Amino acid sequence: MNVGGGPLDLEASFVPSEHTNPHRQEITEQLDANSAMATAIDNFLARNRLIFEENCRNQIDNNNLHLQLKIATHNINGCNLLDNLYKLETLLQLMKVMDIDIITLSDTNLDEKKGHFINERLKTQQSNYKIIFGLKDSRKSKGSGTAIIINSKWEKHIRITDRISPYITRISLLFSKREIWIWAIYAAPQDKDDVLQVLGNKLQDIDHNAHTQNGHRTLHIVAGDFNEILD
Repeated sequence: MNVGGGPLDLEASFVPSEHTNPHRQEITEQLDANSAMATAIDNFLARNRLIFEENCRNQIDNNNLHLQLKIATHNINGCNLLDNLYKLETLLQLMKVMDIDIITLSDTNLDEKKGHFINERLKTQQSNYKIIFGLKDSRKSKGSGTAIIINSKWEKHIRITDRISPYITRISLLFSKREIWIWAIYAAPQDKDDVLQVLGNKLQDIDHNAHTQNGHRTLHIVAGDFNEILD
């Protein structure tokens, strides 16, 4: 096919020039720019979210969290040898390994005065635990005494320590609108009826006066050796 006397190159005639549609090119460039901007924003938010979460994770102090309380009880059958505290040291190691917060002890054969020296020894070992010793029956060489081992995280919330008898010790942990009473009981065989009678009377008094407890919700945890076998 000839136009103006010369051949027409059809392929060359339909090759689009870069200036063929400037409006279309402008829209394409704008879409590419928007896409790049959206990707940049997503990356920015993703990076900062990771930084935020990591910062929050680093700022969490587990010592200020009280979401779970692990309690155990143990009849230690005497721990009055100050030069050989194998039983207590083994128990403290067990608490650490099993992440136990509180253990109530029965049959310690120790009073607060002798227990003071044990706590001083624990301080020299930089222990994170404190032992609250109750009373001891002065009429008996063995078969009395209670104590409560508590880690430092919970120990700082102690409001009251009440040594009721050589067989009953209790502590109160105070939180915002919440109070937790931990009872350590040893119902020694010869004194079991008397111990349980005192415990029952105390719990009845608490229940009777519950409405006067400043609006605190109170939880009572009673643990120890009751010298009873239940089916």
